[in-house]
Amino acid sequence: MKTKEIYEIIVESVKKNMQNNDMATMVNGQTALIGRNRVVDSLGLVNILVDVETTLLDEGINVSLTSSHCRFLRFI
Repeated sequence: MKTKEIYEIIVESVKKNMQNNDMATMVNGQTALIGRNRVVDSLGLVNILVDVETTLLDEGINVSLTSSHCRFLRFI
C-alpha cells in the first residue's frame, strides 16, 4: 500500500469521526489530532485509531497503533 493511500484512509477516518460528532472543520494533512489545537478529544482519537487499524486490516495490513511497543517507540 502506498503512502498516499494510507494518508487517504487517515483523512477519511478523521472526517467520519468529525461528522459523527456533528463537528465541521477542514480536514487535511495539517489537521491536529493531538496538542492544543486538536480537533478531537481523547475518545475521538481512539475511535480514529481503531477505524484506521480496521480499514488497514480489511486491506490485509495488520498493524496495532495502540500497542505498548508503539508507545515505547515514540521515545526513541
